[in-house]
Amino acid sequence: MSKEQVEIEELMRLCGRESSKELENLNVDQRRRLSTLVVEEAEIARPMMLVVLIWCVSSYFNLSKSGVFYHVDSCSSAWWTYTAMELPTLLVVMAMITWKSIRKYSEKKQLTWQPDVGDIDWNFRKAILYPSAAMGAGALGGLLGIGGGMV
Repeated sequence: MSKEQVEIEELMRLCGRESSKELENLNVDQRRRLSTLVVEEAEIARPMMLVVLIWCVSSYFNLSKSGVFYHVDSCSSAWWTYTAMELPTLLVVMAMITWKSIRKYSEKKQLTWQPDVGDIDWNFRKAILYPSAAMGAGALGGLLGIGGGMV
C-alpha cells in the first residue's frame, strides 16, 4: 500500500467515510488541510480555554461591580458601565467563535467532508439561533432559579 493510499485511508477514518472516491480527487495540499481541520476539531484544550476565557470575562465584570477590585457603589455610573459592557463583550466573543465555526465548517464541506449524523450544519441562521436559544435558556434558568444541570 502506497503512502498516499495510507493517508487517504486515515483521512477516510477521520471523516467517517466508507468510499474514497471524493478524497482521491483532492490534491495533497487539500487532503492535508482537511486532515488538519478534522484533527483540530477533535482537540479539547482549545475549546476549554475559550470556556475559561468567557467565564473569566464574566467573572471580571461581576466582581468589578461588587467592589472586589475597585470601590464601586451600587447603581453608580461605574456600576452601570460594568453592567453595560458585559453583554457587548460576550457578544463579540460569541461572534468570533461563531464566525470561526462557520468558516471551518464551510472549508471542510468544500473539501468533500461529510457531516456525521447529528452534526450541526453550520450556517448563519443556525449560528444565530443556537447561541440565542442557549442565552434564553440561561436567562430563564436564572430567573426561575433552576440549576444549570436542568437547563
